[in-house]
Amino acid sequence: MATFTTRLGLRKPAGTEQSNVVTDLNDNYDKIDTAVGATVCTSGTRPATNLFTGRVIHETDTRRNYVYDGTNWIIASSIPIVSSTASILNPYEGLLIYNTTDDLIYKYRSSTWIACLATGSTNHESRYYQSVAQSIANSADTYLTFDATAYSSADVTRDGTNTTFTLNRGGLWEISAGGRLIAATSGQRHLFIDLFGNARVAGQTTETSQVTGLTASTGPIRIASGQAVKIGMFQTSGAARNTDISGQMTFISLAWLRP
Repeated sequence: MATFTTRLGLRKPAGTEQSNVVTDLNDNYDKIDTAVGATVCTSGTRPATNLFTGRVIHETDTRRNYVYDGTNWIIASSIPIVSSTASILNPYEGLLIYNTTDDLIYKYRSSTWIACLATGSTNHESRYYQSVAQSIANSADTYLTFDATAYSSADVTRDGTNTTFTLNRGGLWEISAGGRLIAATSGQRHLFIDLFGNARVAGQTTETSQVTGLTASTGPIRIASGQAVKIGMFQTSGAARNTDISGQMTFISLAWLRP
């Protein structure tokens, strides 16, 4: 009794049967010819029989290629879609992948996966602010604490004191901060960014007007993973002064831009 192949349904006569040129040869040839390359169809005429994992179709109305995964037709991606770089067992130089966990596109270079493009809705920036006023001593650098979160990402870790922020991803960053003191009627006010363990190395603003808010920014700057960032204030009004917390006036923003 004849049997049939699992994918294309080609007829295979039993060893004791005679072969029929029309049903055993010509029909099989036609099925093989139809199956060569992607099956051309429309989105409304996708194949319903002879489905197998890996079968490819090309839809003329959508101009898309689809691959059958054993259950559904899925769009044939130009780059692998994974939830972890470890899913690629044999990467090669220059391979691009899309990681659904962090919405980043990675490139394999020199035996290392390099994040090269942020995409999707995953945050790669963090913003924190003060919801409780902080006293800034007279004539002494004071590091600011940021107890409230506007939004956060896995790229930044805030320590238990809400003062130090560790960057977990190396690359091009932009760090900015803002602040204002209440009732500082005289003297100078400074806002600075402490980076690479050095106070005031990354950005500083100075203001002598009591009503003016201070801002400081690094601009785009290349920072290695593991670096810590702190924001400091200095004032010489003659007494301790409190920070202004209205409208998230006192804040820190840390944004990863690219590798």
